[in-house]
Amino acid sequence: FLIDVKSHDFGKNSQPPNIMSARKLAKVAEICLSKNIDPNFSLYYIDLGYRKKDAGVVVEDVRMVDMMKIPPLDYNGKGKPLYINWSAAIQVQFRPSEVSQDFQLSQKDWLAIFMKNYTSQKRDRIYKEVHELGEQEKMLAEYYAKNGYILEANRIISDRLEIKSPQDSVEGVKKSNSQLGQNIGARNGLNQINQLRRLQNDNNSRGDLSL
Repeated sequence: FLIDVKSHDFGKNSQPPNIMSARKLAKVAEICLSKNIDPNFSLYYIDLGYRKKDAGVVVEDVRMVDMMKIPPLDYNGKGKPLYINWSAAIQVQFRPSEVSQDFQLSQKDWLAIFMKNYTSQKRDRIYKEVHELGEQEKMLAEYYAKNGYILEANRIISDRLEIKSPQDSVEGVKKSNSQLGQNIGARNGLNQINQLRRLQNDNNSRGDLSL
């Protein structure tokens, strides 16, 4: 039995505390699910709500919750998805006094549903990053093409990471400069390179660009 204690001041508005690393919890899930075994531990969190009074504090509320009874996703309309703050070291965040304890399946089922939540959020974040990266690389490749650095533009396009949508698997297709048109997925790269060549506006290529 693993027990952690969190406290909060009723007199202040603050965000829920960091509970634990979502990445570490995902690693635990990987171990249990890949070996098809149940966890041999339980995670409990105790929440102490207090108010400052005179020179000390008065504890007004105490609650203990079982981590694996909190719905990782919306479970039969009971509770919100377990919140993961990706900007704060990928921490699971919640206030123990505010979470539901309505999850009724096994701990292994809990880990599987947590992973569904974790991987879904992670995929959406990767998609957004790859989409932003693609736009930046496209802009840079067009800049080089317009200024005659066609080889450098070709390299950027041929090395781009491609992703179709947040629901698709994230797959990078690496295309060799010396075999453009030969590798899987190279057709899109060729189309973009041809478009870049047209952007040269009859300028002579300035060759390679060493960075």
